[in-house]
Amino acid sequence: MNTNFTKFVSFLSVVFLIGMLGCGGEPPQKKAHENVLERMKPKEEDRLTTIMDRSWDNLTYILYGFMNYDNEKIKMATDNLNVICPIMKKRIGPQYQQHKQEWQAQCDEQLRLSRNIRQQFEDQNFEGARNSLRDLVGVCMDCHKVYRKHLLQPDEGDESQ
Repeated sequence: MNTNFTKFVSFLSVVFLIGMLGCGGEPPQKKAHENVLERMKPKEEDRLTTIMDRSWDNLTYILYGFMNYDNEKIKMATDNLNVICPIMKKRIGPQYQQHKQEWQAQCDEQLRLSRNIRQQFEDQNFEGARNSLRDLVGVCMDCHKVYRKHLLQPDEGDESQ
């Protein structure tokens, strides 16, 4: 196995575990429900924080799919992200309006990378898929650097809920 790939998977595993500890979630393999990915599809009426949680869950399933060469999990998780990204793009709260163009551009980039991951994995271009997954996680992290102070405060007056 490629050493860089191993380091990358280790890095994402640490990020995943930190996220799970901070969010009170459980690792995907513990969610024994056969249709868990189906239930992780967002609904138009979901709060933005719920949509973000579902986005994170789907990212972890993509990682799980990579680690187990499970194309079906990757397909379902990227399908879910392909639904999530346009919803996130529209759901911008009043406190984010000054960054609307950046927000929407990042949502578009997430959608592009999600589609890349699926296509590259199907084409067995694992290096390209790995790079796209790394870039997707980077887009999420970059966005959270800008909006984190808002995400850690109550959603008072946030119409995006």
